[in-house]
Amino acid sequence: MRPAVPAARGAAPAEETRQPPAVELRGVSKTYLQYHEKVDAVRDVSLAIPAGEFAAIIGRSGSGKSTLLHLLGLLDRPTSGDVLVEGKPTAHLSGAEVAAFRGRRVGFVFQTFNLIARFTVLENVVLPALIQGTRPDAARRRAQGLLERVGVGHRADHKGVHLSGGEQQRVAIARALVNDPALVLADEPTGSLDTRSSAQVMDLLAELHEEGRTLVFVTHDLGLARRAARVVELADGSVVRDTREARRPQARKPRAEATA
Repeated sequence: MRPAVPAARGAAPAEETRQPPAVELRGVSKTYLQYHEKVDAVRDVSLAIPAGEFAAIIGRSGSGKSTLLHLLGLLDRPTSGDVLVEGKPTAHLSGAEVAAFRGRRVGFVFQTFNLIARFTVLENVVLPALIQGTRPDAARRRAQGLLERVGVGHRADHKGVHLSGGEQQRVAIARALVNDPALVLADEPTGSLDTRSSAQVMDLLAELHEEGRTLVFVTHDLGLARRAARVVELADGSVVRDTREARRPQARKPRAEATA
C-alpha cells in the first residue's frame, strides 16, 4: 500500500465524508380531504433528522405534529415532496416494500398503546418479530428480555387490558424495540399517563437515545420537550421554530441501520 501523500502547504483539508441524515423530508406537504374540504396538514416542510438525534416536535392541537411524525416513519405518504432514509428516496417504493422497510428499521410508540386486547403482553411484543420472519423461540426470548428491561416482565402472561396506563406504554415501548430499530418515533407517548408514569417513560426513552438510537417524539408538554436536544415547533402545518440545546449531547454512537 502506498504511503499517504501529505497535503500541500496551504491547501484546504479534504472534506470529511458526511453521513446522510437518518431520515429527511424535502419540500413535503400532506393534504387531506375532510367533508369535501381540503385540509393542509403539513405544508412544504424540509427537515433533516441526523442519526443519533433526540428531537421533540411541539405545537398546538391541529398543528400537524402527528402527521409530520407519520411522514417521518413512512406511516403516511406525502402529497408532494419526498422522504429520504439515509439519503435514499422512498417515493418509488411499493406499499409492501414500505411496510417491510418500516418493520425492520422503525419502532413506533403511540399515545393509545395500540395493544391487541385478546393477546397477552408477551404475544403483543412478539408479533412484530414474527412478521419480520424471526424464529418463534428467538422472538419470545427477545420479547421477554425487553419486557424485563422495561419493568413489566412479571406481566408477560397478562392481557394488556389488565395493566395500568404506564404499564401498557412500557409494553408498547418493548414492542417498538423487538426488531432492534435504529429509529424510534413516539407520538404523545405520555399523553395518557400521570406525572409519575410520564417521567418514567421519558427516562426510558432517554436511555434508548443514549444507546445510540435516533429518537423523535411528539408532545404538547414543554417541560418534556426540554429534555430533548432539539425542539421543532409546528404551527398550521409549517415549521416555525427549530432550536438546539448545546448542553444536551447527542447519542454517544449512532446505531448503524441495515441496508434497505
